[in-house]
Amino acid sequence: MTPEQRRAICRIRMERADETLFVIERGNNSLNETNDLLKRISVDPQICHGQPCIKGSRIMVWLILQYLANGDSAEDILTAYPSLTREDVQACLAYAAIAAQERVVSIEAIS
Repeated sequence: MTPEQRRAICRIRMERADETLFVIERGNNSLNETNDLLKRISVDPQICHGQPCIKGSRIMVWLILQYLANGDSAEDILTAYPSLTREDVQACLAYAAIAAQERVVSIEAIS
């Protein structure tokens, strides 16, 4: 995400109803596209212990991210999970980008 996009995000608000929706306010077209992607992610305490999942499935976001981190391509993931679309994989990346802005993950230095 560019510095300009970061400035364009005033705040991220989570609204809880039956699922968690992520809303990006005051965005430009790129951020609106990200917001559309995030609508593909749901969080329901009754499904996968409240872990973020691809809407309508029990495929957790972290699982898709782990595949990508291990070097699998989007095509590999789509072959393994034929019910998913390319936009679902992009939604997982968008979710990770937003989540990374909200918390600090400590990484130990390797000497």
